[in-house]
Amino acid sequence: MNKLALLLVALLSTSAWGVTEIPRTAAENEALFQDLCSNMSCLCGCGTTIKTCPHENCGFAIPVRQEVRESVVSGLSREEVIAKLVSLKGEAIMASPSFKGFNIFAWITPFLAILVVGLLIVLVLKTWTKRITSKSSIAIAGGKDVNDPYADKLKEELRNLDT
Repeated sequence: MNKLALLLVALLSTSAWGVTEIPRTAAENEALFQDLCSNMSCLCGCGTTIKTCPHENCGFAIPVRQEVRESVVSGLSREEVIAKLVSLKGEAIMASPSFKGFNIFAWITPFLAILVVGLLIVLVLKTWTKRITSKSSIAIAGGKDVNDPYADKLKEELRNLDT
């Protein structure tokens, strides 16, 4: 009896051995479609994604949306759909560059630029404040600034004003 039960369980479970992946539901397909369309650039010149292209009869976004939908419904994964479209349309179809190869430079450059410009601004401000404080200390101390040709004339005019 144990052998018969074991054989029955083995026969019933063999159909599950062939199933490698549970098919996606319609809601999951739609979510994947929306995600893919949000992450792909429309190359018609509008500068948006294929999901938000403002042109009603866009010659690029409409066929690509259809191709994405067909790929998703046919059961391709997110990575497979992306690889298919990149091979057909090129890397430019991706809204953001992948983080590998030369594209790493595209990810790092804006942050480096912000850092360098910030450091330059700090350096310039420190230089300017040093100049201003040195000139104001000369004026406060009553010293004579050799760079100011009108200092003596101003002092004389102020003395004459009081009289």
